[in-house]
Amino acid sequence: MQSKGNAPNAAQTRWRETVRRVGCIATGSANQEPTEPGDIQIHHVLGQSAVRNGVAIGHWFILPLHWRLHDIASDYPVNVTTSKPRFVQRYGSEKSLFAKMIYGFLVAGIELPFDMAVLNAIGGER
Repeated sequence: MQSKGNAPNAAQTRWRETVRRVGCIATGSANQEPTEPGDIQIHHVLGQSAVRNGVAIGHWFILPLHWRLHDIASDYPVNVTTSKPRFVQRYGSEKSLFAKMIYGFLVAGIELPFDMAVLNAIGGER
């Protein structure tokens, strides 16, 4: 179990960078305006320290989002951080976006760095 603020381990750091390379999972684009290298931010769906059913999922249950959809400084009307209901209405649930991303990895033959216990814990989320 991880306490709040714990840094990700090496495998979790590699996962984060793999996820970042997907581009924005909500819009399907890596190149929205503006197009700076930091455009894609990692959204920890339940927070970095989330644990469900005794399984640490915080650093695994993440989504790559364009900064306008994630950053608290963004005034974008469907920002997941400041306007989650609008975000979900427009792009779908965070859980469904995660499932879409995982499906894409599996279809591409990319091995997931975590076991079924992590997926089951995430799958049990509302």
